Amino acid sequence: MIKDCEFDESLACIRCGWKSPSRVIKRNCIVSIEPTQATARQCHAGTELKQLLAGWPFRIVATPDCKCTTRAAYMDAKGCDWCESEEGMAEIMGFLRESAAERGLPFLDAAGRLLVKRAISNARKAEARRAIGSQRHD
Repeated sequence: MIKDCEFDESLACIRCGWKSPSRVIKRNCIVSIEPTQATARQCHAGTELKQLLAGWPFRIVATPDCKCTTRAAYMDAKGCDWCESEEGMAEIMGFLRESAAERGLPFLDAAGRLLVKRAISNARKAEARRAIGSQRHD
């Protein structure tokens, strides 16, 4: 059985930005250390990158002992602008290069950059759809 996580009222889920009035978060939420950034940034490039890697043709899935989920959450918390910046892209390329080496897979910088840019694009499109959807409900 999965237990709900408890958190301080100043924290929020970095996946969906949801804050709980009862100090218990929904299952599948990730608690952020920087709540103001988490709620301001709704661009989930890390989550999108993780999904791209898990899909065809890569089929690279996060394992319990890898850093994939933590790194995806880190990218989500930093936001798309940071991921697209030189500093962010360099750090993400380091993540991908290290993970490829740990798994014994080849790594090409050009392919990695293309994949990260696709993830950023997907995340921005998803955020635009969420924004349009929330305007319709208001």
